[in-house]
Amino acid sequence: MKNWTKAAAAFAEFFVALIKMFEAQKVSDEKIGQILESKEFLEYCANFLNRTTSRILKHLELLNPKLSISSASFSRDKFLASKLGVKVYLWENFRNWIVPELSETISIFTGDLASYKLTKNLHDPAIRAEIGKDQVFTLDEILAIIFTIISKQPNGEVGDFENTGYANIFYVRLKSGEVVTVNVRWIFDGRGWFLGSSCLGGDSWGEGFRVFARSLPAQAG
Repeated sequence: MKNWTKAAAAFAEFFVALIKMFEAQKVSDEKIGQILESKEFLEYCANFLNRTTSRILKHLELLNPKLSISSASFSRDKFLASKLGVKVYLWENFRNWIVPELSETISIFTGDLASYKLTKNLHDPAIRAEIGKDQVFTLDEILAIIFTIISKQPNGEVGDFENTGYANIFYVRLKSGEVVTVNVRWIFDGRGWFLGSSCLGGDSWGEGFRVFARSLPAQAG
């Protein structure tokens, strides 16, 4: 019941903000009715309630509930060629799956992330069950986030990314619609940051690895 109480309060706050936005934009009553009765809005409401009530952490430890990211736009090719102050290496899947679908100029990304640490070895379905299956980024968003974070840890310093060789994991959607992982690791010999990608459902991720999602309400339990 506690989860549903929190969900109801969060939804009420959202709904009030939505109506205020409609009023500010002078949206007609007829148009508001069409929006509220639409299939898309009803699906959004169902997903909202599901996220709020089901995101209970069992095998993930919340490290940072609000990691603020504010990136500048930059050249994809310069970053991947290590010409923007950070040495990066690309594993084959990242080079073949991710790079061809990135924009040449990566746009500004501004938003808040949440970071988690695995407290046991987990496969992707178990991780996504806890952070929410809706926690999927676009490829350009991921590159902007990675660039922003590792620019603060160019030589493997302590920071928001794990720097022990453990993976920092994101879930992203390819243009085909398939969801895959993007993972970032610092290599111990100091060569730089390695960027990789893998299909869901492969080998498990290890205890101590980090996972990143958009900052959303989550209850530890």
